[in-house]
Amino acid sequence: MADTTNTSTGEVGRLGWILLALAQGAMLYALHLSTTKAVWPATDLRWLYGLYAVALGLPGFFYLGLERWRDRRNLWPLLGLTPVLFWVGAHIGWQDSGELGAAASLALMVFILALFLRCWCLGPDATGRVFRFERMLALSWQQCLVLALLGLFLLVFWLLLVLCAALFNAVGVSWVESLFEEAWFIHPVSALIVGWGLALIRERVTLLAAIRSVCDGLIRALLPLAALIHVLFLAALPFVGLEQVWQTGHASALMMSLTLVVLFGFNAVFTADDGRLPYPQELNRAVLIAVALLPVYSVLAAWSLSVRVEQYGLSVDRLWAAVLQVLIAGFTLGYALLLMWRRARALTAMHALNRGMALVVVLVLLAVNTPIADLRAWAASSQSERLLSGEVSGEVFDFDYLRFDLGTYGVEALQRLQAAPELADDDATLARLEASLGKESRWAPVLQVDASDMAEVAGIVTVIPQGAQVPDAILAQLVEFSPFCLHVGSDCQLVKVAGPGGELWFEMSSGAATRWLGNVFGLRDGKGVMLGEQLWIGCRDRGDARSLQPEQLSLVPGSVLLFGDGDCALQVKPTPDYLRELLPDVPPSTAESEASSRGGSVTPGSAG
Repeated sequence: MADTTNTSTGEVGRLGWILLALAQGAMLYALHLSTTKAVWPATDLRWLYGLYAVALGLPGFFYLGLERWRDRRNLWPLLGLTPVLFWVGAHIGWQDSGELGAAASLALMVFILALFLRCWCLGPDATGRVFRFERMLALSWQQCLVLALLGLFLLVFWLLLVLCAALFNAVGVSWVESLFEEAWFIHPVSALIVGWGLALIRERVTLLAAIRSVCDGLIRALLPLAALIHVLFLAALPFVGLEQVWQTGHASALMMSLTLVVLFGFNAVFTADDGRLPYPQELNRAVLIAVALLPVYSVLAAWSLSVRVEQYGLSVDRLWAAVLQVLIAGFTLGYALLLMWRRARALTAMHALNRGMALVVVLVLLAVNTPIADLRAWAASSQSERLLSGEVSGEVFDFDYLRFDLGTYGVEALQRLQAAPELADDDATLARLEASLGKESRWAPVLQVDASDMAEVAGIVTVIPQGAQVPDAILAQLVEFSPFCLHVGSDCQLVKVAGPGGELWFEMSSGAATRWLGNVFGLRDGKGVMLGEQLWIGCRDRGDARSLQPEQLSLVPGSVLLFGDGDCALQVKPTPDYLRELLPDVPPSTAESEASSRGGSVTPGSAG
């Protein structure tokens, strides 16, 4: 790789990198303090996310794209990129969702724009061109290697500090570890290491060139293999059929992955603008034919995705897949057309297409992470329409997806559904919708009934034997010790069984796939008490707890706390109070020890 950059920073340059990194560290520390102390801008997520986007994206842009400190061209991205980064971050803060996708999008946008800035600041090369493909490829390699080596440098530095803390802990000096865990230490020290590492790495052009040379050799060796796999798979499709491919559930992802591998390898190997080809003639022709066939994958992946969309509607994941497929198709279709149209001069045209598509990628990523074309808005509209049109019933509709995955757009869609005339008479669907709106988190349980109304509680619990009346005192114990029985989707049973000292009420689940065993309740002087927990023993013939027949449950003859249905058995681990009731001559401390050590199994023989 030729030295296409002026990377000799000198002492002043090193100081500049360190000052830039320290400024970023100070901004990130200030934002961290605002979140820990719950003060502005942490009180407004739009400001918080917007400032985080600027604090991370703008210095990162200059880490990669800055070529000369005293260059007025650096002001253009400073003035233009800052409001764009803040806009994207503020929009994500308004949504309060999709942070990972937005962060990845911003990172790719910053990487591409930094590449164009660096070429612009370097000016025309020996051929008189500013954005020549070979130069841009070399600089993109440098940017990737700088990021990789910088990350490795920072990782090794912190591993050394962890080792240091462990050594001092071993001799009883714990303040060193405490120091390394303080935010006021982490932010400035990490920033200092980033600035120092940038200065060291960007000066070593020869090292970066050597690493790239090794990578080029490996990619050049593997590209024909990737192209062969691509062609062989296409050749096999007519014989195996597409149905078998779609049954995998991730065929589109696999095909797009192979497409990206071939595209990456092709652009890394076929770099010359003058038409020079890297392989012998026949191998060059084979690779170019494989590249010309790449649009077939784009068509198949689009077909697979369209089937999923027709079945389940739009979601953010499917829309991201569609965005990626469209961008990849821009490359594959463009390459195929240029290979057929330009033939011998196709490579030069393909390199020009790469430059144009890079800017298209930036614009598309900007659009889908702002109100221009936010994917969450599209998904919320699609899913709402499926419910209103009857494509999916209210019983199975995923209201939580709109509430917690689609941000503000999803909440607004739920509010529109709440007022929709199509759902005005569907009380069950509206109840699920309102329950989702009232939840603080996706996994927060939703009460199905009023816990203070024992009649409502009795109505959602299956009672065995059928028709048995559950005392309100037992229901109150169920509310106190087993509140999950009151949640939407619960399948609790109360099984009445004759036990030592009176009737017992066993709490169980009635799930078909699994059966959990819960608490045991009873009455004492008209008051409900929790007497113990159920422990599964096993079955003689049938299998696991799902085989238990609760309607046949009874006390096993000759035992005190062992119950069964004739084949399966469980025992009760009693509370200390219940154990003292069963063994009145045992002192309280001994009773507690007995309950713990025996796991609740008490028999007449052991009582003696």
